[in-house]
Amino acid sequence: MSKTSITSYELPTTADIETAARNFRDAVTNPRIRNIPDRVAEANNALSKIILQPVAAQLAQKRLLIVGDGVLNYLPFAALSLPGKSGENGNPPLIVDHEIVLLPNASTLGILRQNYSDRQAPTRT
Repeated sequence: MSKTSITSYELPTTADIETAARNFRDAVTNPRIRNIPDRVAEANNALSKIILQPVAAQLAQKRLLIVGDGVLNYLPFAALSLPGKSGENGNPPLIVDHEIVLLPNASTLGILRQNYSDRQAPTRT
């Protein structure tokens, strides 16, 4: 995406994404697993390959706007690394080179509008 264009790509099946996302989330949050670097790296690579690989070359050091759906809403994207990127400190998480902005999807905004439609704006005195 640039100031004058937007790029999109088709994601793999929901089942594939959910499996990879749950494996990654468990690898970085489960106290018994998160201290096993190979397990975390394996889960990261699997998820990165299916959701970030198609756009990895376009990311540079840009801000990432992420509109997740389903299980992707629960992922710590800042901890995810780009596939195949490695430096002297291994494969750094996205947060090292990118500002991560998580935005709600349209369904979430619709639900919020319904839930709060009866609220009045605060009055200023």
